[in-house]
Amino acid sequence: MRALPLAPLPLLGRGPVHPWLHADAEGVVVGRLTDAGEVQLVTSARETWNPAEAKAALAFAPRPYADLAGRWPDADVEAWLLGAETPTFAEVLALLMHTLERVMEFPRPAHRALLATWALGTYFHPAFLAFPRLSLSGERGCGKSKALGVLRETAWHGLLMLSPTPAVLFRLVHEFRATLLLDEVEGLAREDAREVVAIVNAGYKAGATVPRCEGKDQKRVEPFSVYAPLALAAIRAPNPTTEDRCIPVVMQRGTDPSRVNAEVDPAAPLFGRIRAGCYRLLLTRWREVQSACQAVPLPDWLQARARELWKPLLAVASLADQDGLDVTPDLLSLAREHVEDRVEVSAEGEALLAELADQLGTLASITVRPGELAEPLRRRLGWRDAPTAAQVGAWLRRFGFRRRGKDREGARYEVTADHLREVTGRFTPGGDRHTVTVTG
Repeated sequence: MRALPLAPLPLLGRGPVHPWLHADAEGVVVGRLTDAGEVQLVTSARETWNPAEAKAALAFAPRPYADLAGRWPDADVEAWLLGAETPTFAEVLALLMHTLERVMEFPRPAHRALLATWALGTYFHPAFLAFPRLSLSGERGCGKSKALGVLRETAWHGLLMLSPTPAVLFRLVHEFRATLLLDEVEGLAREDAREVVAIVNAGYKAGATVPRCEGKDQKRVEPFSVYAPLALAAIRAPNPTTEDRCIPVVMQRGTDPSRVNAEVDPAAPLFGRIRAGCYRLLLTRWREVQSACQAVPLPDWLQARARELWKPLLAVASLADQDGLDVTPDLLSLAREHVEDRVEVSAEGEALLAELADQLGTLASITVRPGELAEPLRRRLGWRDAPTAAQVGAWLRRFGFRRRGKDREGARYEVTADHLREVTGRFTPGGDRHTVTVTG
């Protein structure tokens, strides 16, 4: 690849610049590995940089990482630097969906649009305040690993791995702003996987960090960023806390031999073409994605965490729609199902609210004792042992019910119809989905 002139002043005035993916008011800087294995910086001003020449502006010196080789080939980079056009969001998204359609059989066509939009959105994840985890679940042979394989070849810095340690995860994210693709994550239920789960749960939100002690002779606490796109695959859905940060895709075993038997070839030219289009969009239309995220219309039924998760994808889809591709209806249909299926309250909380509603009946208020609620709650929950009075009291306080005193028979809590109705509305938004009816 021919050497292009450097223009040191613009970049040197913008530090600290993350050497792999940085965006600010001046534009975008991305790092890439050249065909010779050297790190090169490319800017939205169609300039290239040697990291050594821009050392003063960089947050740290980038190092080559073999798994990122070939993501954006020299030939396409040079063509873009010399003025080649950038494809539209619709063109890149349509190519992504076509690729997924060739090798995957999804339960519904809308899932193809979801994975394609998620893959394209990973290139712009620093523009969002949050980016959804993608949870692929289903029986063996449903294509979960194959889907992760496609995402590895198409998402921003996609890295596919099994059983990574916490240090591997936060260092890959902090240094390369990688997209993490975790397969066979059943092991996350183990006690010794708590730190990995903590990173998975925290890293969907911009600004999330983990503190670690660094240095040999003189220890110092350093924060490591863990905000990054992440997709995980397992037979079962993840734990409730992780699931709450995920958009779920329940896979089904395919019946079309041509797609079931299709293999994902990392060297396929189509993957390079998709990534090249994504890089060009990243460098030329970053600000449009930021603006779309602020302006995208969202339905009233999309609230709280679900709104936070779907907003980035709907923003990207809105730009593809402007370019002529109608993908937003597919995403909204999945979002609506996601909202309706979401567990807004724990099983214990749901049982408690239902029992309080039954005991309250048409009265304006009642007094309850945690110990007296224990057995009815055991029956509702199907537990072998009843919860303790202390547990039930903690559940009551969690919903804002106030303790009104204590005597030999235990604590007393006041439950009013107004407060129970308010709590029910908070935790089961949407009147058509209320599981608890308060008539008082």
